Amino acid sequence: MPNFKLPEEIMDWIEQDAQLSKVISSYNIPIDKFRWRASTKGNKLIINGKTTVLCVLKPLIKPYGDLQHIEPDTENLRLYAMK
Repeated sequence: MPNFKLPEEIMDWIEQDAQLSKVISSYNIPIDKFRWRASTKGNKLIINGKTTVLCVLKPLIKPYGDLQHIEPDTENLRLYAMK
C-alpha cells in the first residue's frame, strides 16, 4: 500500500492510473487545484480531494424600458431545469 507524505505524491499516483486520471479530467478542473489528503483505515487507502468552485450569476434585467431588475420566475423551466 502506498504511503504518501506530500500532496504531490498523491497527484503523481493519480496521474499514473488511467481510470482515475480520466475521472478527474472529466471535472475540467486541473488536478493541482485540489487539496489532497491520504489516510489509511485498516487495509483501505482513502484519498480525499477538495476544491473550491465559484459561480457568478448574471442578474435578470428587463429587455426594454427602464433598466430594472426583475423578479425571477422559478416556474420557468428554461431558467430552472433539474436534470
